[in-house]
Amino acid sequence: MIKSPCTKHCRVHEGHCTGCYRTVQEISNWRNMSEQEKREVCFKICNRRSSVQTLRDEGVSDDEQN
Repeated sequence: MIKSPCTKHCRVHEGHCTGCYRTVQEISNWRNMSEQEKREVCFKICNRRSSVQTLRDEGVSDDEQN
């Protein structure tokens, strides 16, 4: 069973939570997702986190990226 990636630091910004990096839709659907769907969301989370970290390393704030 894949546990929820929620970090209890919820704040939605630019369409995803800045705590767990899930979209609002992913958060809403989590309980009803299959294990495969949850794995796919976890993969997407890793990519989002990496993208945000890369932007921060380059000195771009979350507000400037769009």
